[in-house]
Amino acid sequence: TLQAAFDAPNVVDDDEVVLGSGAFDGAELTNGKSLAVRGAGTTTVLTFDGTEGIVLRVDASTLDVRDVLIDGEAANTGIFYENGAMGALSGLTVQDTVDQSDPLVAGGACLTVIASNVTLDDSSMTRCDSLSGAGGAVRIRSAGTLSIGNSTFVDNSTLGDGGAIKTDISTSLIIDGATMTGNDANNGGGLAVGGTAVVDDLTADGNTAQLRGGGVHTATGSSASIAGATLTNNTATTEGGGLYATADVSLTAARVEGNTASSGGAWATAATLTVRNAFA
Repeated sequence: TLQAAFDAPNVVDDDEVVLGSGAFDGAELTNGKSLAVRGAGTTTVLTFDGTEGIVLRVDASTLDVRDVLIDGEAANTGIFYENGAMGALSGLTVQDTVDQSDPLVAGGACLTVIASNVTLDDSSMTRCDSLSGAGGAVRIRSAGTLSIGNSTFVDNSTLGDGGAIKTDISTSLIIDGATMTGNDANNGGGLAVGGTAVVDDLTADGNTAQLRGGGVHTATGSSASIAGATLTNNTATTEGGGLYATADVSLTAARVEGNTASSGGAWATAATLTVRNAFA
C-alpha cells in the first residue's frame, strides 16, 4: 500500500514512489520524510481510505505528487498540508470531494494548505464542495503559501466565500495562469482574497456569488494585484458582478464584461480600485 511505502524504513528522503494504473488507498505522511509520488495519469486513482476524512495528508513533511487522479468520494478533502509541510503538485485531477462537517478541514474540499508552502501546476479541480467552511476547491490558512500555474477550477462550491479559492488573512497566493468557471460561493464566486494575492493571467467566467463579487472578492485587510485578467459573465446578487473590493486592488490590462449584479455589474468597491488599461 501507499501507506506502507511511506512508513517503510528503507524508503528514505528524496525517494519516489511510483504507482501504475489502478486504484490505491490514500495515506498520511507525518514522519518528517521528503518523498514523491508519481502516477500514470488519470488511470492512477487515489481514493479515501476511511482515515480522518482525507485522501492525502502531509504533516510537517514534504510530499510532491504528480500525474494522479484523486477521487474524493466520501472524503472531506483531497490533499491536506499542515504544520510547515511542503509540496509540489503537478498533473493532478482532483474531483468529487464534499467537506461535510469536518472541523479540521473547514473548507478547501480539493486542497487545504495550513502554515505550509505548496505549488500547484497543470492541474484541475472539479466538483469539490465545502459545506463546513470557506473555499470550495482550495483554502489557504494560517500563513500558508500557494503558487498556482496553468490550472483549472470548475463547478466547485461553498456555503462560505471563495467558490474556487479562499485565502485567509496572513496568507500568500500567487497565480500565473488559472481558469475558474462555474463556481459558486457566498462572496467571491471564483476567488475570495483575505491575505496577499498577486494574480496574472486569470480567467473567471460564469461564476456566481450569492452576495458580492461574482468573479473576485477581496476582504478588508487584504492586498491584491491583478494583471491580465478576464472577468466575464459572472453574477453577484448584490454588488460587483465581476469584482468587489473591500480592500485596495490594482487591476491592470483586464477585460471585464458581461457581468451582472444589482449594483456595479462590472465592479464595485468600498476601497480604492486602481484600473489601468482595462476594458469594461
